[in-house]
Amino acid sequence: MANIGKIIAKPRVVEILSPDGTGSKIGVRVTIRSIDDPKMKAIQRKIQNERNRIAAKGKYFKAEDTDENLFEVLFNAMDGWEWYNPTGVEGDDGFDPDAHAGFNEDDEADGEVPEFNRRMVKKVFEKLPWFKKQINDEVDDESAFFA
Repeated sequence: MANIGKIIAKPRVVEILSPDGTGSKIGVRVTIRSIDDPKMKAIQRKIQNERNRIAAKGKYFKAEDTDENLFEVLFNAMDGWEWYNPTGVEGDDGFDPDAHAGFNEDDEADGEVPEFNRRMVKKVFEKLPWFKKQINDEVDDESAFFA
């Protein structure tokens, strides 16, 4: 007899793709967890409790609150990220040493590998809404966590 209790969502690694429609790898991988993960349940309860508290005062949730809550969910769904060179390593055919992914909010400066922390994830999401959307879409793909 099959034990369906063993069917649980597992964290997975997703590739961030170029937003230009080519689907090409840009050199960023993100490890994410399912919205059903116990860590995520705590975040969902915290957000719902805040909504209930605001509603009890006869007030409403502002758009800024909704945006901040989405950030909280997405940030907490992320376990980390890896910024790498999508063309491979030195010696590989087609290797381009300048293709290593990096980020800098200052458009004039060269990109650097950003540290994985709340501040940097927020900066990447603010500057690159397509990056945030890809993370959101992947977190929403519930069945992918069971593959």
